[in-house]
Amino acid sequence: MTSLDLQQEDGRARLRALELASFIVEAPAGAGKTELLTQRYLRLLAVVKNPEEVLALTFTNKAATEMRDRILGSLSAAKLPAAPDLAPHKLETRQLACAVLAHDSDLRWGLLDHPGRLRITTLDALCASLARQMPYLSRFGTQPRVTDAADAYYQTAARRTLEMVEDGSENADVVAAALSFMDNNAGRLERLIVALLARRDQWVRHAGRISESGLRDEVDAGFAELLGRDLADLSDLLTPGLQSALMPSVRFAAANQPALAALLDWETPLAASLDDLPRWQTLAGLLLTSTGGWRKSYTKTQGFPADKVGKPFKEALAEALVDIHAVPGLEAALAACLCLPAKKLSDEEWSTVTTFSHLLRLAAGQLWLAFQEGGEVDFNVVYSLGRDSD
Repeated sequence: MTSLDLQQEDGRARLRALELASFIVEAPAGAGKTELLTQRYLRLLAVVKNPEEVLALTFTNKAATEMRDRILGSLSAAKLPAAPDLAPHKLETRQLACAVLAHDSDLRWGLLDHPGRLRITTLDALCASLARQMPYLSRFGTQPRVTDAADAYYQTAARRTLEMVEDGSENADVVAAALSFMDNNAGRLERLIVALLARRDQWVRHAGRISESGLRDEVDAGFAELLGRDLADLSDLLTPGLQSALMPSVRFAAANQPALAALLDWETPLAASLDDLPRWQTLAGLLLTSTGGWRKSYTKTQGFPADKVGKPFKEALAEALVDIHAVPGLEAALAACLCLPAKKLSDEEWSTVTTFSHLLRLAAGQLWLAFQEGGEVDFNVVYSLGRDSD
């Protein structure tokens, strides 16, 4: 592709980014991202009923100020005669700004006289504005402070949750079951709860659904999808050609070692299918040691007796392993395959899921009480209230 072709493609991409749809813009420094974001902001301003409907978020106050100055500067410049030598991208910005001014005039916004109506702010400032709504939304009674050091609250909630094991209620049975799963290591369970409370935005909306009818099938399907991705990655590394080179030697070993029986009739490459998971794991167990590294030698323990019959198969295996050991990432992928669970949760495993779902709901409740006592919240609360208020 020539330089001209690249420039034309870049121009088309910039125009697409101004459409009324979602976009992700990735480009190196100096590529004109800020100019494009300015144009995007102006493009949206020209179609909304109120300027407050368009929100631009930055990480720093400096970036927010610079973006605000660019927007206002573009609008101010659009009221003046155009310079005769405007670059194409500057001309595009001017045309968009002119459209905003016309829209502004029709709806009587007065943006240049009231620049505060432009919602260009930092992520922290947005969170603070949401927090100011919380006396009503959260029923705190007063406006809580937003803390960025919430670990103490997580620890308090985790400790109080574990103390429920002594209250003789149904909750005590839940805590006791969770402790039993963790070999009664209360410290380890407390640390786990603390870590999960810090990330509760990822699970709190799902924890209450565990008892819903049909959810287990949904979880099993998602679980199977994740396992399938791992097997797909593995099959991309251990290609059919590499597998074919292994087959004769592995079939020979399986005839001598009952632990390899799953590969006794291995004649077609293993697929990225959960049905093949047991055979993938059997093969990984043959090729790797118990510590997850490549096996250096093969003996009768692996199905290769030290006799004339086994010698050619052992030599063929050694030859095939030269290419296999050279595949980057294959050793780790095989080791990970050995740790993959079954494609469906057993009744016992599902019982553990429901236990911890109940436990986490208890912990989230205790955290809310701890926040109320301290008059503070973390950003997770602010984000959740922001979603609820949309």
